[in-house]
Amino acid sequence: MWSRLTVQQIVSNGLVAGLYIILTAIPPLNQIAFLAIQFRIAEVLLLLVFFRKDYAIGLVIGTSFANLFAPHPLAIYDAILGAMVTALACWGIGKSKHFVLAMFYPIILNAVYLGLFLQFAVEIPAPLSLVSFFSIAGTIAIGEGFVLFLLGYPLFMTLRKNRQFLLLIGATQNVK
Repeated sequence: MWSRLTVQQIVSNGLVAGLYIILTAIPPLNQIAFLAIQFRIAEVLLLLVFFRKDYAIGLVIGTSFANLFAPHPLAIYDAILGAMVTALACWGIGKSKHFVLAMFYPIILNAVYLGLFLQFAVEIPAPLSLVSFFSIAGTIAIGEGFVLFLLGYPLFMTLRKNRQFLLLIGATQNVK
């Protein structure tokens, strides 16, 4: 796959990765991007994959590097595992034909992953407790849903009607 990428795709993915990192790691956004209650504004960028699948590359790289800034001792593991979860979410989004359904991939996958992972990362007294899992997974799902539905949905529903935007991102699918 890497050998088939054009220079434009490499540059576009580099920009997406950089933007994801900036929107996650810089203050004050970093204060709401990590731990059990998070509103990671950069997750809006995942919706680019609905229009062009190869943006998944930049998003996976961006997630990996952004997770290195996590304020817990397991940041290196989060960089690897979080990137894998982003890859799965991007795969689902890229396969979707319905925009609203596509948004559920990152919501569900991040809720399950972080519901498990954060129990280890922040040393919750009763590891792998069902109560703490559902508590964390629930807050993650709410935060992710807020970002995708209240920010991403109106943003992309407006932008997808703009021909210049679709040309700018090089949209190759789900263009109406």
